Amino acid sequence: MLRAFLLLSAASALIATPAPAQDWHRHFVFGSQAKPSQDDTAVNSTDLYGFGTGFGFEGDAPALSADSAGGKPFFFSFAAPEGNYKVTVTLGGEQASTTTVKAELRRLMLETVATPAGGAVTKTFIVNVRTPNLATGGQVRLKAPRESVDEARDWDNRLTLEFDGDNPEVRS
Repeated sequence: MLRAFLLLSAASALIATPAPAQDWHRHFVFGSQAKPSQDDTAVNSTDLYGFGTGFGFEGDAPALSADSAGGKPFFFSFAAPEGNYKVTVTLGGEQASTTTVKAELRRLMLETVATPAGGAVTKTFIVNVRTPNLATGGQVRLKAPRESVDEARDWDNRLTLEFDGDNPEVRS
């Protein structure tokens, strides 16, 4: 089941749950002073995606303020089995921001969500994670280079979120 979290708390978390196959979730907390609970994962600016940790930033990591990550566009990924995920994000930080969220390469989830300085907005959306592997064996043939190179983030075993906009800020 989904865990409740306080809207304005820096300890609130990104929650992803595949549906309906299993009860699975991950909680990520951004911010240099974040004090996550036992079930949460604190994310540092040095956390680049790696198969050892299974989560992190792709490319350049954003700056971490006391209660958020952002200031410039960035990608955040975490390992996730193929399926549909209910994702909850809490946007906002110390400064006013406008954040657009895309998932799995370029699927628009949230467009220009404005948050005031010190404020927070929580939004939920569904993301489909897929790989080229077929349940019956074999693989979907990816057309090179568009699907196999340019769109590789859409066919991997992780959920990738892109945070963009005018000073994008993400708490969790």
